[in-house]
Amino acid sequence: MALIVEDGTGRADAEAFVSVAGFKAYCDGRGVDWSSLADAQIEALLRQGADYLGEAYRGRLAGWRVSTRQALDWPRAGAPRRDAGGCVYYDSASVPGEVARANIEAALRARNGALSQDLGQAVKRKKVGAVEVEYQDFTRAGAGYPVIDALMAPFMAADLRVVRA
Repeated sequence: MALIVEDGTGRADAEAFVSVAGFKAYCDGRGVDWSSLADAQIEALLRQGADYLGEAYRGRLAGWRVSTRQALDWPRAGAPRRDAGGCVYYDSASVPGEVARANIEAALRARNGALSQDLGQAVKRKKVGAVEVEYQDFTRAGAGYPVIDALMAPFMAADLRVVRA
């Protein structure tokens, strides 16, 4: 099945923010070897990456989706460009390059397994003689993804603080 890429129109059937060709070009430019991956595998990884972006960032994004029927979180209206100063917003008829790159970075990490880890119990204490193990209360077992967080940071809604006078 061919990958359906969001084109900035708020597609109801979009599955990713970047094409297979975009994935390959990004990897080539950064010396990342993708040659062992078939196009169908890259498509699946890009779908997983887009799914992860929705799971991890949806509730924290600034602005709003341009359509209630769109499958993915971009395009968005009312998402401010903090690096442009003043009241400048990302184009509501496109997907920012950072979002496409975050999709690729998530896809690259998906090669190593599930991006969203279930909660489990981490070992708090381990005793080797007479084998004793103590588990932490439920904690996240997986690692974070600072590169993806950094790419998505400009799109996070600002924290609002209420100060009473």
